Amino acid sequence: MQPFKEKQRFTQWWIWLILVLAPVFTGIAYGLNPNAASGVSSDILGVFFLFLVLALAFLGIHLETHIDPSGISARLFPIHLRFKHYKWTELESIQVRKYKPISEFGGWGYRSWGGKKGNAWNMSGNEGIQLKFKSGRELLIGTQKPAEVQAYFEALMQTFPNLNVPFVVGNG
Repeated sequence: MQPFKEKQRFTQWWIWLILVLAPVFTGIAYGLNPNAASGVSSDILGVFFLFLVLALAFLGIHLETHIDPSGISARLFPIHLRFKHYKWTELESIQVRKYKPISEFGGWGYRSWGGKKGNAWNMSGNEGIQLKFKSGRELLIGTQKPAEVQAYFEALMQTFPNLNVPFVVGNG
């Protein structure tokens, strides 16, 4: 059985609009400044390059998820350089579910302040893989392919019935 793999990037149009327009407008402000040639407006140039670097950094941010018979692995690059691997025996339950990114986790990205809803690693959308650990900890990993993840878990449980994958069928 081939592993399930998914790679996601930020897709919110408004984030990209800000990241593209901010350096454009600071570049225009720099060009329109009569003191630009004398170097007085180096602050504007610095802001332009800061936004440019930030936009390029956002291009590299991605969430990768791998699921196979040994467990589930995920990483939110560049926060995690290596995959975090969770064995089925560490988990109390797994469920593909809809969630409310803003009210449950405060938005998208790396959400690690815990609380009632646990932690989340998500890029966009409102569906994810909810992991509940035997230790009581929780982690939600966002997915853009909820139907495929659901089907993969069901196939995994049929193919390897002795794995004891703690998958809860149904979208919560």
